[in-house]
Amino acid sequence: MLRQVASGFQMAALVMGVPSLAAVLFFGGSAIFLRMNTPAESPGGHAGPSLVNYLVDGARLLGKIFGFLGLVGQTVFAVLAGVAFLVLLFAVLCFFTGRGLQENAMWARVVAMGISGVVLLIAALGILSTRRVPGLIFFGPFAAAGGYALWALLRRG
Repeated sequence: MLRQVASGFQMAALVMGVPSLAAVLFFGGSAIFLRMNTPAESPGGHAGPSLVNYLVDGARLLGKIFGFLGLVGQTVFAVLAGVAFLVLLFAVLCFFTGRGLQENAMWARVVAMGISGVVLLIAALGILSTRRVPGLIFFGPFAAAGGYALWALLRRG
């Protein structure tokens, strides 16, 4: 039973880790690329009203609008890269927890109980808050996996 729980943690690490690593590389690289390619602010100022100066002012205004939109995109990419990095760290934790469970390490059992308890709690709250079949279909497997892992970890101890 404990070997199945350890394999489950390692499989969860693989399922979460590979896409989050790709997301960190893509979104982080895109945020860095956008930051490095942000144009420098051009100095303003002109002498007197003329048609050319009005066109230059209009182009500067459009440049500022698109610069703001680029900053919003850069911020969104940076936030997505940060979230993906946190998921990647959690996947690494799950992988080493699975390895520790295979070696019967006590720290791995404690960490696995904590993770399984949180998964079971979130899944139970999801099932109770939806009260419909789709909620049970979505959250049911997570509740079953968390419950089984807790049962196997507590029974072994």
